Amino acid sequence: MTLIIRKPNLEDLTEEGIPRDFAEVRDYFNDSLANNTQPWIPRQTPITNDEIMKMWVPSAETNINYVAEVDGKIVGSVTIFYNPSSSKYEHAGKRPIGSMAGTVATRVDELLIRKKLNEKVIDELIAMNKKATFPTAVESPATKAMAELGYKPVRTEFAEEYKRKGISGQVNIYELP
Repeated sequence: MTLIIRKPNLEDLTEEGIPRDFAEVRDYFNDSLANNTQPWIPRQTPITNDEIMKMWVPSAETNINYVAEVDGKIVGSVTIFYNPSSSKYEHAGKRPIGSMAGTVATRVDELLIRKKLNEKVIDELIAMNKKATFPTAVESPATKAMAELGYKPVRTEFAEEYKRKGISGQVNIYELP
């Protein structure tokens, strides 16, 4: 397995005219929604090409974005939203500036990929002298990844949107870097 953590390539386009990296994120994310394989993700609406072109691509310079590529296929992504309304996430209004979110495809070493994505983002935050917060459901593998990186949540909150997905509703909040 060859794992590469990098910025998304916005120049390599699909036949639909969207960045291939973002199309691959869309595909694994929408698959996980359809099959409910990641109940800790509160978003319930599929990612659309329109969202990618009108929101993701224009905000690529404002937000911090990384993708995880394994053997030529995108299997994970992370974004720190300095433009919180740069997705059609139905709870985007609750997302504070500098909030981090990430996803990883099922059927891969999710813990390793989350750790490597988070390490890269933390390194960039340090280099840029910026701060971020990372809210994640306690059930998410991201909590284990953060623990392995030496992070402890600064607080735990309840979020109804997670509860509606059939999990506890408890969300750990991490302060980065």
